[in-house]
Amino acid sequence: MVAFDTGFFVAFMRGSKEAMALWRWIKEERIKPVVSTLTIGEIMYILYRENRNEDANGIVEKILHVAKVMPVDITIARKGAEIKYLQKIPYIDSLIGATAILNGCVKLYTSDRKHMSILKNYGLEVVTLHE
Repeated sequence: MVAFDTGFFVAFMRGSKEAMALWRWIKEERIKPVVSTLTIGEIMYILYRENRNEDANGIVEKILHVAKVMPVDITIARKGAEIKYLQKIPYIDSLIGATAILNGCVKLYTSDRKHMSILKNYGLEVVTLHE
């Protein structure tokens, strides 16, 4: 199983050929990537910030159609707190990572080199895309 974080979708929205090819591939192969509800919120915020309010719901609907969107529950909150404490990354990133880890993902696709690469310490292969 694979996971996409906010950075993946940022790369996609900025026209990354890698991200677009990966999105097409998961749709063709009917792979349901794990996506945190926090990622959905971050995407909507980014679109609002860019004055793309009208695009926000359509983009989110496409993600909901393709991905397995997972809420943050108490188990994820605990694991996220542990990751935040031990790895010193932002709490939202630690929660997104915990969502991937606890849902059995083996790969996490991102464009966030700064924070997400540390998740390799938890058995995730972190694949960094170019924006």
